[in-house]
Amino acid sequence: MPKLTKYELPRVRVKGWELTTIHTDPVSPGGLVWPVGLEVDPDVAPHLVVHDLKVGNNSQLIACGSVPASLFALSPPVDLRLDKLTPGLRFSVQVTCARSLDVTVRGRLLAAGPATPVPGKTMVVGFGYAQVGAGKTVDVVVSPQVELRVRRLHVPPHLLGVFRVDSLFQGRYLDVEQASRVSDSRQLGRENLSQGGEVNLSPSPDVGVGQPVTARVTNTSGTTRYFSAALLGEPVAGAGT
Repeated sequence: MPKLTKYELPRVRVKGWELTTIHTDPVSPGGLVWPVGLEVDPDVAPHLVVHDLKVGNNSQLIACGSVPASLFALSPPVDLRLDKLTPGLRFSVQVTCARSLDVTVRGRLLAAGPATPVPGKTMVVGFGYAQVGAGKTVDVVVSPQVELRVRRLHVPPHLLGVFRVDSLFQGRYLDVEQASRVSDSRQLGRENLSQGGEVNLSPSPDVGVGQPVTARVTNTSGTTRYFSAALLGEPVAGAGT
């Protein structure tokens, strides 16, 4: 990733279960900012769900499902494929506080220099925010709006002790060896996730426009909980450019 400049987002207090949009200041006349990522403080991220990222009025996500904010607390940060911020445009983040207590959002927009050619490459597909009853198994489905080469699955680390991802498939199984083909006692959980919730998909499957990808998940706790996760990938053959 190229050398980055960090722009602090306004600190906004979000009430429990409330949806809020946070805006940066507009780019000055004659200026240019090329955003390549979002950074959310790790102590705040488990309590937030990101519904959309916008450059001006244009959504930067390629599916309608929300994304766990924990994705933006990773180090190094995810190099997102985003539009340029030209004079007068703002960068916006739409979030929900995913608990009953208020949360103060602390985060930063990461940007590369204006001369950097297409600095970000990662597209994000969120599985939304699904309510799952105690002990229940559900299928959570998302459909990308561009052809995508899926590279990895992100599950928020704070959910690893609550949920088990039983399988991940699109039409046929994506053959995530450590996820869908292990014994019942070693389902996709903390013991076989690399780096706290990251599973690399190899070989990387291509998912066509509108093709559903399904995560089958089980709530292993004794109470109703909410599941959230995301797929990360790159556009196939120039898709989404």
